[in-house]
Amino acid sequence: MMYQYLIERMIMMGIEIPLAAITSCAIAWLVINILIRNARKWNLMDQPNFRKEHKSPVPTLGGVGIFMGTVISTAIWIGPANLEIKCIIAALFILFLTGVWDDLKDISASRKLFIQLLTATGIAICGIRIESLGGLFGIGELPVVIQYALSVLIIAGITNAMNLLDGIDGLAGGIACLNSMLFSVLFAIDGEFVYSGLALILAGSLLGFLRYNFNPAKIFMGDTGSLIIGFLMAVFAIKYLQVNTTSSARSLVIVYSICILPVFDTLRVFLIRLLKGKSPFSADKSHIHHLLVKVGYDHRKSAILLYSTNVILICTGFIFAYSGIKLLTAFILLTGLAILFSELISVVRAKRINRRLSDLNISMQTRFKKNYLLKKISA
Repeated sequence: MMYQYLIERMIMMGIEIPLAAITSCAIAWLVINILIRNARKWNLMDQPNFRKEHKSPVPTLGGVGIFMGTVISTAIWIGPANLEIKCIIAALFILFLTGVWDDLKDISASRKLFIQLLTATGIAICGIRIESLGGLFGIGELPVVIQYALSVLIIAGITNAMNLLDGIDGLAGGIACLNSMLFSVLFAIDGEFVYSGLALILAGSLLGFLRYNFNPAKIFMGDTGSLIIGFLMAVFAIKYLQVNTTSSARSLVIVYSICILPVFDTLRVFLIRLLKGKSPFSADKSHIHHLLVKVGYDHRKSAILLYSTNVILICTGFIFAYSGIKLLTAFILLTGLAILFSELISVVRAKRINRRLSDLNISMQTRFKKNYLLKKISA
């Protein structure tokens, strides 16, 4: 009887979930279309400055489309399924208002972080929190206080990591879209159809947004969008760990491989800034996507290269998860791959700089030899 119910549920959700994603995509596309058309009239333009890649004003608040597509489609197809979903929607509203406020007026990093910690705490209280480390460092189930503290830290950390990843056209939205699709499949395999639907709804909203954000971008998501997608990525990661308590070590490796690209980049940049005696929250152009642009890749090629890197890291994570390799070893190897990638970019950049300096030196020598006046002076 239970088996028959599960089959029927899977068939029903197999129809509803794609429809929910199509709905969110259509809503996001429509809302963003309206925003682009009225951006100048409503003064919703993101002005260029020293830490931004674009050279002319571009419409912002594309996150409004992502938010509306996700929330409206969730209300239509999922509804208030349980307390966790209600808490997630409430947290999204808070982060949405924070993002709009920041995009329009700018708010301090400390105030924004406080709001993120507040929403993360609310989600942990609602039941979405890390309960075990799956044997990492020999640690299994965590004390309740540690569960709350670690969960709040990770939710806020991933939220900020996705926010900082939003530096070039199509990057944050594309990475989040790919990862959301994967989470949807993973949740469906585990029978968590509500979260599978929510993950695919987010992916649908992001597809509607990417139609206008992939290089050359016609609109940016702003903090309105990056805070939302970062928060949901963190929620999906923690929920997946909760669902897979019997294979927590394996699920930890998978989640780590999904989250490592934005998280590693953020930690790397923070460390570089601290070593230079700067605040870790100070603005600069030292993120991986900035390095790729400096090397000579355009936004489109940089985004595609980072999509590919993200997929490679995830595939490697799945191989490690199902190969029986030790949890700590898998974490070290995945981290090593991320470090190797960033160092390769730095090496390529250094070689290109040296080549340019060498070309400049040759050019100067050639000009010197051809210039009769300089020859006389040097003689």
